[in-house]
Amino acid sequence: MKRCISLLEKNQNILIRKLRKITKKTAELIEIRLDHLKNPDLAEILKNAKLPVIISTRNERNWEKYLEAAALNVAYIDVDISLPEKFFLQELLKNNEMRGSKELSTELYEAVQRGGSDEVDNAVHIFQKFLKNKKTKLIISYHNYKKTPSETDLKNILRKMLDRGADIPKIATQIKTENDNIRLLNLLAKEMKKTKLIVHGMGEKGKTSRILAALLGSEISYLAISQKNKTAKGQWTLREWNEIVGGISDMSLL
Repeated sequence: MKRCISLLEKNQNILIRKLRKITKKTAELIEIRLDHLKNPDLAEILKNAKLPVIISTRNERNWEKYLEAAALNVAYIDVDISLPEKFFLQELLKNNEMRGSKELSTELYEAVQRGGSDEVDNAVHIFQKFLKNKKTKLIISYHNYKKTPSETDLKNILRKMLDRGADIPKIATQIKTENDNIRLLNLLAKEMKKTKLIVHGMGEKGKTSRILAALLGSEISYLAISQKNKTAKGQWTLREWNEIVGGISDMSLL
């Protein structure tokens, strides 16, 4: 389990100041959410990060930054499963890095010439090849802010993410009952032997699942640097996390 500090800022200078304070003694990863930044300078931002970075955004305005992040060899990009596959096809064709790859450029060109939904569906797989060339890992994430789907639906969602080429699937759902927590944790327990997986519940009732998922083997735990800097409801702060998880680890040694 890696601890990841999530940062969601409206001002790039403030973001950079916070990045400079996060070191290897603090956590293992940093998630930079681009949602509220206008025309972020990724090269400048990443230059100030002292840890491997996850780039993510829920804002269509910054979708093209995924390709720039990969070109800069960022450690991870987190792409929501709702992101249209057609986007990748369009952006890859425009991307200078892709033009430098004869094999992938030819593959894309032929896909465009053929047209049709099947070729668009293959865009993510072509994008995955680009990422492998760039050493960037692809997290494909599913967020449900209303409920936790059934066990069958969760498995189908996981399969879809893997089919799209996810190195690490991420599933985050709204928790309303303890049964919701149990379904998420059961999914993790059953699937983690087959694939790397990130799982956590959202909302106050999902806080328990965040701890238990980490102890079971969820790949990444997303934390806030302080109470006022939380990026999601039910998120633990770094201090709270270290106290709780550290205490559990100490008890296991008794």
